[in-house]
Amino acid sequence: MPTPETGDTLEVRDRLEVEQAERDDLLERREQLIKALKDACEALGSQIEVVYEFAQALSPGQVRAVNERLAPIRGRVGWEPYPNTPCPMEGRVQSRRPSFEELLNRAYDDSASFKALRVEVDELSEVYREASSFQGDLHNLSDWMREVAPEGTPYLGRPVDEATRQDVVRAWHEAANVLGIEVIAPYTLEVEDGPISALALLVGIGRPKGTLLFDLNAFFECAPRVVDPGFWPIGIHPRSYRTFDRPVFEELVDHAKEANPDPKALLVRASEPLCGIEVPETQYQTELHCDEQDTDCAAWRLLLELIDEAAADGRQKFAPAHAMPRSFWQQIVTLPPSIAELTAVEDLHLYGSNLIAIPPQIGAMTSLKRFTPYTSRRLHWFPYEITRCPNLVDSTVSTRHLYGNLKYRMPFPALPTGVPRGSTPEGCSVCQEPLPTQGVIQVWISLRIATDVLPLLVHACSEACVRSLPRPPENYVDRAHQGGASLVQPDSGRFGGRTIG
Repeated sequence: MPTPETGDTLEVRDRLEVEQAERDDLLERREQLIKALKDACEALGSQIEVVYEFAQALSPGQVRAVNERLAPIRGRVGWEPYPNTPCPMEGRVQSRRPSFEELLNRAYDDSASFKALRVEVDELSEVYREASSFQGDLHNLSDWMREVAPEGTPYLGRPVDEATRQDVVRAWHEAANVLGIEVIAPYTLEVEDGPISALALLVGIGRPKGTLLFDLNAFFECAPRVVDPGFWPIGIHPRSYRTFDRPVFEELVDHAKEANPDPKALLVRASEPLCGIEVPETQYQTELHCDEQDTDCAAWRLLLELIDEAAADGRQKFAPAHAMPRSFWQQIVTLPPSIAELTAVEDLHLYGSNLIAIPPQIGAMTSLKRFTPYTSRRLHWFPYEITRCPNLVDSTVSTRHLYGNLKYRMPFPALPTGVPRGSTPEGCSVCQEPLPTQGVIQVWISLRIATDVLPLLVHACSEACVRSLPRPPENYVDRAHQGGASLVQPDSGRFGGRTIG
């Protein structure tokens, strides 16, 4: 395993690569923020219009309550809420940082210093956080207005016009071709009390029959009439879907997929970091991810240096993603054995990683209290050695992506099997005696680690060590096992027991 040739300093070529990657990340982040802010600006304008149109249906006393709720909002952004005002994020007065418009119109020279670029991205991020917070406040206000409004008051004040409806239909037809999904737009659902008109049906997404997209104006009227559990109704603002914008449409499709409670829509092996493809049970591929870590790249050498620095200064939090460009972090699929040197680290933050495995040396991190590999969606299992972290009390894990998880019962791969390089411990996972050169026993066991039940891979030297393993918690396989198609997972209380593999 390579180490930096200049001790605790990366070589010049690596520094240049890190610098270029960071610049690329910042430029990409800047463009993403500008686009997100423009979308937020348009959405805020629509929401302001909704508030005032909706308020026309309320009593004078209720309107006064609306204004009281708006007061702290407009005070925070310097906006007076009168009809037809400009979007508040455009018109606000800023005393300590540039306005939204100034940021969007600022000329940027690629030769500018990193410091200037970082400052600009930080400013854009802060404005976007304010816009998001403001949107949330308006959403909450709209929800309250809907609750107190007279029965029959439309949610958006006026229905979508036919031209907008046709634009949405055409945009979803384009989305079907580009995203490779089946879309019927428009779609009419026949029910006992009359037909229900939807903007589109995303076939087979979200529920077995698909996701129905309704104009928000009609959503609260139509959704209760969709009694067939095979459909999933979602309300959308039509103006946001008049033209095909791939990220916007992909986000909605992904949101619809998250709503799928069908146990057949389990998570399976995939080459992408998301690792959330939905396929029938008969197509499950349950082998472990075994991608090879490139140990000759600058990203790996930077990670080694960060670990050496953290070990040397005795820091309590280690978050490598915060100290390297995002493109570098995505090149890391496992951690080096040198994490054993992080004996002072209490907080290991691995958010949003591309990791496929945690090395058994994590057991040497005896001060570890908080473990956060959240949204590391390719991380389906953990080494049994993590049980040796005596102070570990808090964990944040994407449990829906774990083998045997309570919600989806993702199938366990059959053992014995090959594991990612660096994932085999030097000693027995249970007694820590040296492992035999042949006859190592691999088993799965689900145990509560900190605040989550995790699937752990055990490398044992004998059957006696396997028998000495703790008993798993209720609603999980009640013993150590070797996975595979014949394994019957217990009734979760929701989906029922079944044989999956």
